[in-house]
Amino acid sequence: MAAVAAHATDAPPPVMSFAVMRNSHEAICAAIAEMDPMAADFAAKWEAYHRFLTVHMAIEDQAMFLLLEEISPGACKPLLSDQHAKDHV
Repeated sequence: MAAVAAHATDAPPPVMSFAVMRNSHEAICAAIAEMDPMAADFAAKWEAYHRFLTVHMAIEDQAMFLLLEEISPGACKPLLSDQHAKDHV
């Protein structure tokens, strides 16, 4: 009988689901608070990146590729005609 009693006391305590949820919530809120300053900086850099990419593609698509094709017909069009269709803007 003593073995049964010892085994019963070795059982892990029951999981308190609300406590787990609350601790997780607090940890996530703390992480978000630390990331807030970085988020604004990231958003500005992401917007600048998209502006740069848009200008880059416009220069190539509307000038460079046309010029290269005019100078050397067929040299780049098959290779580059769909290049920017693959880019994500």
